[in-house]
Amino acid sequence: MTGEGASSPRCVGQLHLAPVVTVSPDTTLAAAARIMTRTGAAFVTVEGTDRVLAREDVVRAFAARAEDGRADDGPTDADQTLDDNVVVYARSSLLIVGTMTPAIAVLGELVRSGGPGVIVVDERRQPCGALRMRDLVAALLDDLALLTGLRHVLHVETLG
Repeated sequence: MTGEGASSPRCVGQLHLAPVVTVSPDTTLAAAARIMTRTGAAFVTVEGTDRVLAREDVVRAFAARAEDGRADDGPTDADQTLDDNVVVYARSSLLIVGTMTPAIAVLGELVRSGGPGVIVVDERRQPCGALRMRDLVAALLDDLALLTGLRHVLHVETLG
């Protein structure tokens, strides 16, 4: 979709964005997990930091306890994990991009960073929304399917 006469690449500001969900640094892991479940958020940002807590970080926290054998010692270890602050488990891979950033470039950054998604901001650096990697990939695949379908219908490429 690049090159002379091609349509310009889709920007992240053109995609469906979810609300940005933010928690304070002293929020417990249990509270953050409840917030993600209630809002359907794949990740939450930690207020005042560059950190993000994703669903897989919550799972990883409990898995680490189990691997260390701490989860078998009784409910107190599991309770301790739930009571830990989110900053203990949040990663510092929060990506912030502008609305005019090409979607394919954002995908590349997410793959490199391993982040769960991005926060999309306007020209005043005010948050417009959150974009999960899964939704970004789905949008790009929709674009690819549309382009492939158009090529087929218009016989731009020879088939078979």
